[in-house]
Amino acid sequence: MPPPEPISLATENFPGQPLGSNERDIVDTEAVVRFIRNRRRLCVIWTVAGLCAGITFWMFSPAYYTAYATLLLEDPLSRPVATPASGADAAATAYIESQVFVLLSDEVVARTVDQLLLTKDEEFGQAAGGIRALIASFLSAGGPTIDHMPRYRTTLRIRGALSVRRLGVSNAVEVGFTSRNPHRSAAIANAIVQSYMDSRSELERKAREDAATQLRERLAALRSKAFAVTPPQDLSTTSQSPEQAEARSRELQSNAEGFGALYDSLLRRAYADSEPEFSSLRLRVITPAELPLRRSWPPAILVLAIVVAGGAAGICHALLKEATDHSVKTAADVWRLTGINRIAEVPRIEGQSWKIGGSRAEGLQPSYALVSGKFDTAMGKVAVRLQQEENRRSGSVIGVAAPGDGAGTSSVAAHLARTLTESGHKILLVDANWRKPSTRQAMLNSSPSRKLGRRHATIHLGDENTEVLVLRATDTISEMNASLSIVSTLQLLHVEYDYVVVDFPAAEQTVDLEANMTVINDVIVVVEAGRTTSESLYGLLRMIPRAKIASVVLNKI
Repeated sequence: MPPPEPISLATENFPGQPLGSNERDIVDTEAVVRFIRNRRRLCVIWTVAGLCAGITFWMFSPAYYTAYATLLLEDPLSRPVATPASGADAAATAYIESQVFVLLSDEVVARTVDQLLLTKDEEFGQAAGGIRALIASFLSAGGPTIDHMPRYRTTLRIRGALSVRRLGVSNAVEVGFTSRNPHRSAAIANAIVQSYMDSRSELERKAREDAATQLRERLAALRSKAFAVTPPQDLSTTSQSPEQAEARSRELQSNAEGFGALYDSLLRRAYADSEPEFSSLRLRVITPAELPLRRSWPPAILVLAIVVAGGAAGICHALLKEATDHSVKTAADVWRLTGINRIAEVPRIEGQSWKIGGSRAEGLQPSYALVSGKFDTAMGKVAVRLQQEENRRSGSVIGVAAPGDGAGTSSVAAHLARTLTESGHKILLVDANWRKPSTRQAMLNSSPSRKLGRRHATIHLGDENTEVLVLRATDTISEMNASLSIVSTLQLLHVEYDYVVVDFPAAEQTVDLEANMTVINDVIVVVEAGRTTSESLYGLLRMIPRAKIASVVLNKI
């Protein structure tokens, strides 16, 4: 919703709305540079925090040790020479890949769990805990429980710490196991390899037993055929001719001899298989797992990811702060909001850069006696603007006000008064901050007819002196009575001086500026860069006629 029209203007409106509307949505090079300049500190803080978190994680992560054992699954020298090379390589690759899955299977891992009694191990057994266990128990809440299956859970943990990979294109496989205990990691890695070899031996033994059983069955069948007992047949009693009977006899003899030869061959094979022989498994351990001497550190990419995450969080925080920040930071912001190009910029002045320009009477604000060359330069531009006004009459009242407290209104008023004094004018600086306590209540010139006490003082700056009128409340007083007292005071004093510079309190605290608008000729609006919001500045400008805004001072850039 656009802001309401200024109450003091009939035909002239301020061109902009409070910052944070459509003007902020325009992205250009200047906006990007301004964003980097204003938010670089926040991004650096987040990046450094991410770096510290990454280093801390890297240094204080739990110590883990990984032991490796190397297993040769097939000896290349035993490969048949007549086998084509391409076919042999493809077969070897398929065989190695299948055995990698076998090493990771429950057949091998569960056997190791049973052999080493890992269900009672403090790291992998039922007593294992930690963050992962808590997360797993939380995720499994409400679902089927497996607490009655400790062997299964231990097998899952062992498999998670186990790594099996083929070494290049060779027939060697590397088996690695990671544990917090270096002795445990080496023992379990060797146990996994031994469990795999035992399972392969059992498979081979079972296959040989099955082959021997089948062989014995075939021998029994051949023996019954080769040595069958048949009664002799009387060839004379048969209806066959002597030639047919003789042929039949030769056929029976030939069959018996053939079955006998086959029986002899199978019998010799059975005798050969029954003798002890070397295993046909072509695998052996070429490097057993040894005790690891160095711990395993987290991957460097993980630390880098934490640092990058910190930098990304800083950028997101800066973007969010920039999107929700409606404060006025630059002269361009002031111009977009007010359309006023008479802007005096004052950089932030640290405490050591201020100088005490002269003596001041007791009870005056300390800022009235402080001098800064940067302030003098900016106030010189404002003074030139004030003196160039047409139809300038003697006794002009200049109000200095800010939307909020702490913008530096008193410093601006004091430096402006000094600048005008140096130009040969008769100047009066009025301290209208009547709510501030006075250290010398008895010295205030008060009477029952006045609602605010008054006291005159002088600031000595070299050859020039600046007169100051201090207005303070000597008793409980309402804002209306205080404002009326300031109005009557200014009406009496402006005829005695060329310029009366009034240091008003913050507009968010009192309505003194608005109540004295009929007496004030010009207004100097003070904006504190980075703290004054566009809404508060717009609220102040609504109560000031456009013609009376002499200049805007952007302080503490």
